[in-house]
Amino acid sequence: MKSITKKLKDMKKTVIILSMILMAAPAFSQDEMKENIYPPALVIRYKSNINLTPEQEEFIKQTYNESQQKFNNLKWEISDAKVSLNEALSASKVNKNLAIGHLEDLLELERKIKVLRMDLYIEVKNKLTKQQQQKLDEMRRKIKNKRSRRRK
Repeated sequence: MKSITKKLKDMKKTVIILSMILMAAPAFSQDEMKENIYPPALVIRYKSNINLTPEQEEFIKQTYNESQQKFNNLKWEISDAKVSLNEALSASKVNKNLAIGHLEDLLELERKIKVLRMDLYIEVKNKLTKQQQQKLDEMRRKIKNKRSRRRK
């Protein structure tokens, strides 16, 4: 009896570790891409510094709001998927195929969120001129320098 319980615990640990690895891997590559994208909040924060036109601002706000609505819907779906996965893992005998299926559903939803975010960032970047992008890059460097001085 103890060996079955140990196997179940080991299987649960394996599923959890696998899901953590799969979710962490894209985060590393996204960090590297941050230098090449412009989140809407950054653009709007420095709109006067980069001479954002009213048309650009309206486009960015509209695109952001549409994206946010989709994002919120996906967050609800993720919440449901986590509940389903947790329920499958909490059984005294875990149905491996069911649990892995729920994990795959969860990871697919998280992938959709990452694609949605990237789509938003690309829309924003494509609406900016090269000069505006350069000014934002300069603003980022200044912010980064200020933060690094504060830490010293």
